[in-house]
Amino acid sequence: MSEQGNAVLLLDGWAGRSRIPVEVVGETPKRYRVKLLADARLPGGRQFQAGAVVLVPKHAIARTEGEK
Repeated sequence: MSEQGNAVLLLDGWAGRSRIPVEVVGETPKRYRVKLLADARLPGGRQFQAGAVVLVPKHAIARTEGEK
């Protein structure tokens, strides 16, 4: 998944799993640098607005169906 493109950020919560649309813009050895396409509250109380660029673990990202 080294190429850039659209994906979803999967977050597990007490109310189930939520899917937040993101765009992959970069990569480190253990994390992806993503641009959020919607407002999100990430673990640890981190709140971000759409357009923010954040680092997330690689296991939390899944490609969207149209990207394969």
